[in-house]
Amino acid sequence: MIRKIAPDDIETLVGVLADAYPGWGLAGREERQRLAESVQKVQNGPLERKYYGLFRDEGLIGAMRLFDFRMNLFGRLVDAGGVGLVAVDLLHKKEHAAKDLMTYFLQHYRRKKAPIALLYAFRTDFYQQMGFGQGPLMYQYKIPPERFPKGSSKSHIVRLHGDEADKQALKAYYRALVARTHGLIEKTDPEVDAMFSSPKNVVWAYRDGDEVRGYLWCSFQPESTDNALSNNIYATEFFYDSPPVLDEFCTLLNSQADQFRYVIINTQDRDFYHLFADSTNGADVTTHSVYQEAGRVGNGLMYRVLDTRQLFEDLDHHVFGSESGSIRFVVHDSFLPENDNPVTVQFQSGRIISIRDDAEADVEVRLDVSHFSSLVMGVVPFKNLIAYGLAEVSDPNWTPALSRMFGAIEMPRCTTEF
Repeated sequence: MIRKIAPDDIETLVGVLADAYPGWGLAGREERQRLAESVQKVQNGPLERKYYGLFRDEGLIGAMRLFDFRMNLFGRLVDAGGVGLVAVDLLHKKEHAAKDLMTYFLQHYRRKKAPIALLYAFRTDFYQQMGFGQGPLMYQYKIPPERFPKGSSKSHIVRLHGDEADKQALKAYYRALVARTHGLIEKTDPEVDAMFSSPKNVVWAYRDGDEVRGYLWCSFQPESTDNALSNNIYATEFFYDSPPVLDEFCTLLNSQADQFRYVIINTQDRDFYHLFADSTNGADVTTHSVYQEAGRVGNGLMYRVLDTRQLFEDLDHHVFGSESGSIRFVVHDSFLPENDNPVTVQFQSGRIISIRDDAEADVEVRLDVSHFSSLVMGVVPFKNLIAYGLAEVSDPNWTPALSRMFGAIEMPRCTTEF
């Protein structure tokens, strides 16, 4: 049985989490008590971001936290489901507990008509077996401040201190940002509050009157434990509306060269390195002969289609190039059999005009739901899936048209951690 965690379950839940995530440092009584209080606050709170437990005869043997999200899907806000803190009692590993939890998670959000689920994977291959496809890579650049282009002014940059006026201006900017950014997830009020909850956090914003047009949320971190004077600016989130806004932020960062050794930027913008005349990170490491190290890259975010038909219904506003014709999508989904049904979509000049179950079509595309999820989210182009042997098309003459329809023109962006 899987249900929401009740007050009487919290002590056991904390023990399961402590064993599953030993890096959290939950060995002491005080640390566990703080976590228990945090769980209780979440369970009593208004947001649907609750802890759920898997119960068998032995009691609570596994848990997870589910998140109700609102996400931009190519310009339309849709419901999306997130899962985090998946944990299984060490005595019950290899007893399909994680599978039971994940099955419940997927079916829960499918019932809620959410077309997409997402998570951060500790192992991408483990979750790919459950139908999750890889999301965009995260690039980390470590740039000395003096390499940021120096403009003529930083007069619009202010530090936000977290009063109500600051928060409202930040929320208004982020709402507008979500509305125009594929993949971005709405922030809750507690998430905005958390940006100002620690004295280590700094939020710089570009303000034009009362309006925010960009912000840099960062903290100051030591570069070396042996030198208290060697520190870095670590950017958690960085958004800007236009080149003039970016120019002022760059000028601000450039002016920090006397105090900070590096600015560490994490971004899903694969082209960000073009901003710098020199994007190398000083590691003195070469790759493939003479390529100097310019950053680090990691994967973690994964997406999963829960209902292929529902997904296309939610994409009836989207323009898939300018192609016309009917395409039968045979999406193999062994983990969620209720989604293992062919769907035929009729396109007219790139727009969806009909969706039918298992109908005849001009062309048939076959692929696993994991790769389909990456494809429809805009992470990987169709032509690459064909090249890698990860998708099949009944008529190869359709490959150029399908590549234009699913060309990964707009990569999703997501900064929400869960």
